[in-house]
Amino acid sequence: MMLYEYMYSLGYKKEQIDKILNYCVNVRRYRIDGLYEKAKVIFPYFISLGYTNKEVIKISLECISLYTRSLDIIKRKFDCLYELGYTKEEVIRMIYSFPRIFNLKKETINNKILLIMNLGFSRKETLDIIKTDPGILGYSFINLKNKFNYLLSLGYSQKELIKMINQNPIILVSNKPSKSIDVICKFGFTREKAIKMCKKCPNLMVITEEYINEKIKNMMDLGYTYPQVIKMHNKFSKLFTYGIDNIIERFNKLIELGYSKKQVIIMTVVSPAIFSYSISSIVKRIDDLISLGFTKEEVINMTVSLPSLYGFSIDNIREKKEFYDSIGLSRLFVVDPKQLIQGIKLTYARYMFLKSIGMDIDMNNYILLFWGQKAFKCMFGIDNEEVIQQYGNKEIDIKVRTK
Repeated sequence: MMLYEYMYSLGYKKEQIDKILNYCVNVRRYRIDGLYEKAKVIFPYFISLGYTNKEVIKISLECISLYTRSLDIIKRKFDCLYELGYTKEEVIRMIYSFPRIFNLKKETINNKILLIMNLGFSRKETLDIIKTDPGILGYSFINLKNKFNYLLSLGYSQKELIKMINQNPIILVSNKPSKSIDVICKFGFTREKAIKMCKKCPNLMVITEEYINEKIKNMMDLGYTYPQVIKMHNKFSKLFTYGIDNIIERFNKLIELGYSKKQVIIMTVVSPAIFSYSISSIVKRIDDLISLGFTKEEVINMTVSLPSLYGFSIDNIREKKEFYDSIGLSRLFVVDPKQLIQGIKLTYARYMFLKSIGMDIDMNNYILLFWGQKAFKCMFGIDNEEVIQQYGNKEIDIKVRTK
């Protein structure tokens, strides 16, 4: 049979051809010779758009009636998506992702867009959601609306929910959101915390218990304790969605850069967001700090003590270094880097205040600059707002360079 020979040459397997024939001939009552003629035109057309043979086969198996359509009708479907503002590349991806879009009429697609907009999405947001997950077009609006209302019932505002769905549209069609929240709660998080975590990281809405268990096991294999793993995910909920291979890669790279295994664990438990940084950005930050005059060993110790240094901008770090150099506390970075979290404005104001009452600040008593507000006011009778108002208004760039 010519149809079989032709489709074999394209890469179809016998069972795939049988599947197409069974539907098109037995269900749709389409003639085999008609299918052969259509396939000879339609398959090359998809290839001309940039699809591979394997991709066209996948499309034709998911939209089983593809070869019963005229080329003209297929082209009109592409034109329909172009008219909505999608680019050729976007349309190609959308059709590959959801081939059954060929089963939807133009009016159906336009109506679905309007109905989704009625949930509170802008037209641009709606089109972006469909671009990310075109399969949404295959769901009834009643189902979408019910899922939207259910998610609202969890405690999210309409604005929060729209933002979450914009980030991960699959939330709107997944059956997992309620299960995912329950799963997160099983690992020691309160329901309220789980809901907040999902708001920050919508991808958690589709996570499974098996995935989390495997993730925890893999991280414990690296040397973390169970409480540490839970603490890290509590601090940085996006970590749930990071592949273990990426985590292991960054973990090992930090060791290669000079950290001990124990130091990596300490540092990432305090600041698990380090796993979100690219390896190149980590290397660059180390080089940046060395360029400011610190040794490699000092950089290692500084970042273990204050891992958020990886998140500071280099300009911010440079400004802080110049400031502390100018008041004679250049060793602060190495001796007690945690104090760098405090803003320069408050530190400068306190420094000038203490200087005004006859106290010279050096590395022996620098901690006075970083006392908590309650302790500082109890000792000196002035709070942060007052000290900044009275001593922090001068430009810091002329602060104490004459010292």
